[in-house]
Amino acid sequence: MLKKENRLILDRDFSRVFSKGKSFWGEFLGIRVARRDDDGLRFGFVISNKISKKATVRNRIKRQLREAVRINLDQITKGYDVAVMVNSKIIGKKYQELEPALIGLLKKSLG
Repeated sequence: MLKKENRLILDRDFSRVFSKGKSFWGEFLGIRVARRDDDGLRFGFVISNKISKKATVRNRIKRQLREAVRINLDQITKGYDVAVMVNSKIIGKKYQELEPALIGLLKKSLG
């Protein structure tokens, strides 16, 4: 699980990321990145009911994405808030496909 200091939790933080951040999209997931004033790095995960009506499916995707971030946290550039979004093509993808897609997108967007 991601540490508390690495999680986007508050609605105002998500709103700031979505209003001031830049978007980057891959095949089945996207990220929105906003610069922070300090050296922190926080992630939030947005998975709509449109992806699946089943909470178990949505939560599994969130857990897999969180784990990919947690394992690679030391390789990601600091000083950003990141919202991770998915589209319906993510259904049925395995962790081995999710991790490189997410990390590649993060490296592309954060430099």
